Amino acid sequence: MKKTTLLLLCCWLLALGRVAAQSAPPLDSVRLYLDNMFANVDKTQVPTPYLEEYGARFAPLRLFAGTLQDSNRTTVDVWRLLYGTVLSGNINGPCTLPLLPDLNTALQAQEAAGPAIPLLVQRLDYATLRPDAVTAGLLTGQNDQLFDVPGRTQSPYRVRTVFAAAPARSTAPTGNVSFVFTQALHVQSGGGSLRSLSLDFGDGRGYLPATWGQPLAASYATAGTKRVKVRVTYNIPLGTARLAGVAAGTGAGV
Repeated sequence: MKKTTLLLLCCWLLALGRVAAQSAPPLDSVRLYLDNMFANVDKTQVPTPYLEEYGARFAPLRLFAGTLQDSNRTTVDVWRLLYGTVLSGNINGPCTLPLLPDLNTALQAQEAAGPAIPLLVQRLDYATLRPDAVTAGLLTGQNDQLFDVPGRTQSPYRVRTVFAAAPARSTAPTGNVSFVFTQALHVQSGGGSLRSLSLDFGDGRGYLPATWGQPLAASYATAGTKRVKVRVTYNIPLGTARLAGVAAGTGAGV
């Protein structure tokens, strides 16, 4: 019996559209240190609920920023690490994203629904400190704490986006493979509405349009590792778009 392994590459496109515009982290030493570091910062000025430097670094968010490359292939475990990294940086307002246990429950339900392999997709805006935030006079540091600079004319933060997709399983017992997008496993924070879904099995057919809940299938004549790409297109409100790109979240496939 041949077994096929698929590498899942994911891409996202920010499409300009005229669109109208967790639990608390564990109280360990790292959490206490970060709480103290940002204790005097006006958190309402952080442009998203999530700040990279305030969270745990389970996975490098910047590798999953919208460009396909070998360094950002994903598995479901990598997907979870990226998601946990963003959620752990919740600094401004309540976290409105589902917790990982809730997503795991939804994933189990989708796997039980049929033979098609569910795809998890996350597109999350997060903030990060400018590398020159202190040298540019936007923040000051003293005794391992950061302080806002009164009257500054620029923000010390930048908004970035993490995008990743991954299959629930990374191997398939035969060359007949199918994937399915489900709304329960699509998580988004920031940006606009979803415009389209597509999937490229690497079999010469190019990107195939997909629909929520409708499996897309491929049949491979040979066993081995296969590269699959996912593309998700969003409508982004004018004035908030970042560079459009082919994003990489590589997932280990089936």
